[in-house]
Amino acid sequence: MIKKIAIFVADDCFGSNVYGIIDAFGCANGAVKDLGLDLDFKVEIVSKDGLPVSTINGHALPVERSIEAVTDTDAVITLLSLPKEPTAADISRKMAPLSGVMQWLKDQTAAGTIIASNCTGSFLLAEAGLLDGKRATTHWMWASAFRNRYPDVSLEERNMVIDNGQIICGGGAGAYIDLALQIIRRFGGEELAVQCAHSLVVDPARNLQAPYALTSFKTGHQDDLVDNVQRYIADNLAQELNVQELADAFFVSPRTLMRRFKAATGLPVATYIQGLRIDAARSRLATSRMSLQSIIGDVGYEDFSSFTRLFKLKTGLTMQTYRDRFQPADSLLSH
Repeated sequence: MIKKIAIFVADDCFGSNVYGIIDAFGCANGAVKDLGLDLDFKVEIVSKDGLPVSTINGHALPVERSIEAVTDTDAVITLLSLPKEPTAADISRKMAPLSGVMQWLKDQTAAGTIIASNCTGSFLLAEAGLLDGKRATTHWMWASAFRNRYPDVSLEERNMVIDNGQIICGGGAGAYIDLALQIIRRFGGEELAVQCAHSLVVDPARNLQAPYALTSFKTGHQDDLVDNVQRYIADNLAQELNVQELADAFFVSPRTLMRRFKAATGLPVATYIQGLRIDAARSRLATSRMSLQSIIGDVGYEDFSSFTRLFKLKTGLTMQTYRDRFQPADSLLSH
C-alpha cells in the first residue's frame, strides 16, 4: 500500500524541516519491513509553480512539481516562515501571493487529504479558513500574532502537535519530527511510530513545547523609560519589585508606567517580572548546581511551593525534571 506525501514549500522555509521530514518517512519505510507491514511512503517536494525556492539560509531548494500537478496524495505538509514579531501588514504581504495555494489546500481537504502544517505553516492553514473552530498550535514565539489575526482558532501553543483528525499542526521549527511521527502513526500505527522514534533517537511521547518556550517580549521599542525600567528589573530580580516602587524610582506615576510599559513590551509590568523570573530560574537550573531553594530565592520568591507550582504551570515540567532534561553533562556544566 503506497501513501503519497506532498511537502509544500515556499521561500524562507527551513531546509532542515524539509529533509528531516523526508528522512523520517525514509526511516519508516525501513521499519515497515521489520514489522511486516504492507506500507510504502512516497514523498515529494512541491511549490506553487514548480520552481525551486530559497531556504531561510539562502540555499536553493529543488522541487519536483507544482501543486497543480499533485494528484491523489494522501497528506500535504505545509512549511512556511514568517518574520519575527510580524505585523498584520507583514502577514498580509506573505499571504497575498499564496491565494492559489490556499484554494488548492481547500480542494485537497474536500478530497479527504490529510492537511498538516509545521511551525508558522499554521498561519497558511488559518488564512485559508481551514482551522476555523478547530484547535491548533504554532511556534510559541508567533503565538500572539496568530491569536490576534485568527480569533476563531483555538490556539494551544503549549502543545507540540495538535491532531484534529484531517488537520494536524506541529509547533516550533523542531516539531517537524513530531509531526512526521504523528502522520506515520496515523498511516502505520503506534508500533511503527515508536520504532521510528527510537531509530531517530527522539522521544515518541514529546507532547509539549512549553518547556522550550521563553517569555516572549516585544523588542526594538524606542521608549527609554521602559528600557531603563527593564534593565533595573533584570538587575534586581532578587528584590521585591512592584509597580509603585518602580514608578517612584523613575519619578513617574504608576498609571504612566503601566501604560508605557504595556505599550512598549506588550505585557503588564507584573507579568513581565514573573516571566523574567521564570526564565532566570530556567537558566540557573540548566547551568548551575544551585539548590532549588537557592534558585527560588535568587529570582525573588520566598514561597517555595508557590514558585514550584507556577514553574510547572508555565513550563509543563517540575523544576527537577527541567534540570534533568536540560542540564548538560558534568564536564560542560559551570560551577
